[in-house]
Amino acid sequence: MKRILNLMLIAAMCCLMGCQPDENRVFDTTAAAGIAGTYTGVWSMVDSKGNTGETKGTVVFAEVEGNPYLVTMTIDAAGLGYTGSCKANVAHAGDEYVYYNNAAAELLPADSPEDATVPQFQGRVKIDGTTGFDFKLKTGKGRNAKTTTYTFTGAR
Repeated sequence: MKRILNLMLIAAMCCLMGCQPDENRVFDTTAAAGIAGTYTGVWSMVDSKGNTGETKGTVVFAEVEGNPYLVTMTIDAAGLGYTGSCKANVAHAGDEYVYYNNAAAELLPADSPEDATVPQFQGRVKIDGTTGFDFKLKTGKGRNAKTTTYTFTGAR
């Protein structure tokens, strides 16, 4: 009985150890280089009072020297009174790219009120070169709190 148990244990170990790990994919370019460029499209805005707006604009991703997973993202939605820039983390997502910032305070425009915040954003550049993301600009506290949501949809 002990021999059978040992044989089963050895067989199980062989099965588990015989599997090859998935090969690591090697990309032709870094995530930052792959996402870099100017994306032109439409910016839309909705504030907490239901006011809306829409304008043509851009998002530019520029590589940060020495870091293959970081870009500077510059927003131009001047038709809505919004321009800004911040750093964004980038990564491969198969043949696509994802970008995000979990503390996007840099994204605030220079003329923002002192209590303004942009908590985070995330987006994706698809295989066809299109991208889309949104973020919320929050100002004020309590009854005076206002949230404005900005949304971008565009292509390289």
